[in-house]
Amino acid sequence: MTDQLGLFYKERGMAIVETAEAIHSDWIEQADFWIETLAAVGRPFSAEDVRRRVGPPAHPNALGARMNAAAKRGLIVKAGTVKASRPERHANEMRLWVGR
Repeated sequence: MTDQLGLFYKERGMAIVETAEAIHSDWIEQADFWIETLAAVGRPFSAEDVRRRVGPPAHPNALGARMNAAAKRGLIVKAGTVKASRPERHANEMRLWVGR
């Protein structure tokens, strides 16, 4: 039951973030384009690679929501982890993705 509730809140949170982002710009469309483009190359990439191309989102969780949406569509799969390169991320681990 707890897992189901947690997944419900995760999905709801991602929907809220995406709605807020869509109101502010065409950032979602650009992010999806670059996720698809990087996936097609066939090499691992991170959310930071997408961010470098589209800039920061209006909501800090929007990029993670787009990466998760691409994974759910089967466009990308997890390919490992890498240390974040932006200083404000404190070198924490982040996912690497690769196109299917």
